[in-house]
Amino acid sequence: MQTVLWKSVMTTVLIGITALAHADEPVKLSEAQQKRVDAAIARLKSAEDRATASAWSTAKKAAEILCGPASLRAAKKQDPSVDKVFLGDNSTESLKLVSAGRLEGRGSMRTRKGWRDMTFVCTLNPMSGKTVRVAITPTR
Repeated sequence: MQTVLWKSVMTTVLIGITALAHADEPVKLSEAQQKRVDAAIARLKSAEDRATASAWSTAKKAAEILCGPASLRAAKKQDPSVDKVFLGDNSTESLKLVSAGRLEGRGSMRTRKGWRDMTFVCTLNPMSGKTVRVAITPTR
């Protein structure tokens, strides 16, 4: 009886340790999303730009390539004077790829009155690799 109990306890502990070990692994893009990212990087004109973009974190690639164009459209719906949107900042905590279907973060948008900080949620479709929606919330 003790052997069975001991094996049960050890199995539970090992499963827990395995889950913790995988908790720090970064979220990966789906195959369709990765194809879109790779194609966009390949279209960059200079080798230096391609190398820079290739070195970005997965969250930065999702922000710049997958969510960027839709974020500008979403910001323009709130304020038609918006002409530039930056997703993320110099902080590594400013972008969080929660899953292949969701990117969250901080950023800024330029209006005719100046720069405004914002938070955003970018909803992605992992199957198609396309952006479904970007929700922007100005913070000041």
